[in-house]
Amino acid sequence: MKNIKILIFLFFASLGSLVGQTDFSNIDFLKYDRNAKCNKTEGGSKYSSIFFEGKRLMGNDLATDTDKIILEAGMRGTFTVAPVVMNGDVATQGKVVPFRIAIKKKYMRSLWMYSDEVFEEVNFEDIMQECEVGDEIIFIMVDKDYFLQNYEVEVMWGC
Repeated sequence: MKNIKILIFLFFASLGSLVGQTDFSNIDFLKYDRNAKCNKTEGGSKYSSIFFEGKRLMGNDLATDTDKIILEAGMRGTFTVAPVVMNGDVATQGKVVPFRIAIKKKYMRSLWMYSDEVFEEVNFEDIMQECEVGDEIIFIMVDKDYFLQNYEVEVMWGC
């Protein structure tokens, strides 16, 4: 029994020394910049944004824990999601990409799918009929090649 304990100890001791000698500095990890507001779509990057009536929506610049988008009361129009295309220093909307909508209920702390439909544009007033104050509209990308940094829109007023 004593020999088995010694063998186990030697195994873990040698394993520890191997890990200690391994250089992990050359591994390229995916670096995520939560403060990035726009990335070029060149080179395979498919950074997308939520657009409301063609205007790009962005989260609060001062937010630390969340980059939620909060819309003003009384807004009317349609949402789309599209890659951000840079023309010099100006960010414009690229070709619209499909997405789904879920609603996060504030008081139930649960998600539910707004519709089985895949949208390329969706009317904001239609979604608001299903929301209450404090709920969040969640945009879910259908194509895994596209991503949204800010995917939540908080509802700050009632139906």
